[in-house]
Amino acid sequence: MSDENETSGINRRQLMKTAGAGAVAGSSAISVVSASEDEAAPADVLDDPKVESIRRAVDGFRSDGVAEFEHISTSSLDVDKTVLDTNVGRLVHVETADGTTHAKLDFVDLAANPSKRRALPKEFRDVPRGPSLTLYGTESGVTMSRRVTDAEHRKLDRALPEEAGDIAVAIYDSATDGFVVMTDAGRYQVGSNGRAISPSNVERVVTAQGECDSACASCALWAVNRGLCYGSCALVTTGAGAALCIACLTANSVGLVFADCGTCADCI
Repeated sequence: MSDENETSGINRRQLMKTAGAGAVAGSSAISVVSASEDEAAPADVLDDPKVESIRRAVDGFRSDGVAEFEHISTSSLDVDKTVLDTNVGRLVHVETADGTTHAKLDFVDLAANPSKRRALPKEFRDVPRGPSLTLYGTESGVTMSRRVTDAEHRKLDRALPEEAGDIAVAIYDSATDGFVVMTDAGRYQVGSNGRAISPSNVERVVTAQGECDSACASCALWAVNRGLCYGSCALVTTGAGAALCIACLTANSVGLVFADCGTCADCI
């Protein structure tokens, strides 16, 4: 993306470089630059195809301005993170050093705000009543993840094999039209393609990317077990989830203290 994209006098890329200029090799340098509530979003963020997918999908989407800019720099991670306030929730945009971008929009308080439910893409408006869900932008559209309901949690617990142990994280993922479950024993895909939650529809996830995929899954499990960055780390079964999870952990001063999180950061 071009460094020439500026909005309201702010050059985001230059701002990030300045914020991270004091980084010391091998250490974490995190600078947060605040913007006024009426500050417009940087053009290079709003023009990202993944953000555009979210904007098109959400009825009446409106950016209420920049909440924060962050440049996250460690010995193994170099990420620009922009958080936008919108009329339905917070949009998080992450760009890694190689120019790869990820975007998600967290819908919060859905149960208490029917207007937010009406703003959802039509295919997701019938989701069970709950506190929140997340839309992930892709270049071709959006996918959705949400926490499971209590009833779904009980069904998943009964469906998993005994050796799986207790459920740490369980979400519904529209990309697979099924459930992703993380336990201490590993990850499981349950009921893909709309199949029922039953023992016959449980598949142990075998990592195709070897050490990277395994490390990122382990890092996410470590984080959510400690109540850290749930919204960003719960869906770490995709590349987007991994980048967002690592950025959240680092930006919240948790750092990459768990070894597998450091390995995951090296893979991004």
